[in-house]
Amino acid sequence: MNRHDAEKKKLSKGLLEMKFMKRSKEKAEKELEAEETESLFAIPSKMKQGTKYIIEPSYIPCEDLIVGRLSFNGMNPEIELIMQKEAGIVQEEPEIKEEEADVTEEEMARHYSSLVNTTAKKFKTKRQVEADSQSVPNKKKYTFLKPQD
Repeated sequence: MNRHDAEKKKLSKGLLEMKFMKRSKEKAEKELEAEETESLFAIPSKMKQGTKYIIEPSYIPCEDLIVGRLSFNGMNPEIELIMQKEAGIVQEEPEIKEEEADVTEEEMARHYSSLVNTTAKKFKTKRQVEADSQSVPNKKKYTFLKPQD
């Protein structure tokens, strides 16, 4: 290659403006545009190698974030077990013990029966209320006692 091939000769502007040079002018403009766009959007040769870059669709692995549901202090033992397996801290599977009841079954039964009675009283008719009050033995009426001097 000689020097003239390296530096591609361009036609002068005046010559390209002539009537019979229209096709050559269009061709020269297209080549110039192509060179400009190629230089703007050209990918450097280092990036073309491709082994140095990893394309990741999410930022989660970059930030070392945990994906999924979390549980702490025994609130959800099943999820905590899954979290330990994923972290590689696999211990013996702890038995999921049932939580101790705050209220015993007897207390609950007593409370429920009193609740049922209270609700039943609410829906009684006047006749049922009068009949119940007559069936209950009369209680001793207390009267005011005068103080002794």
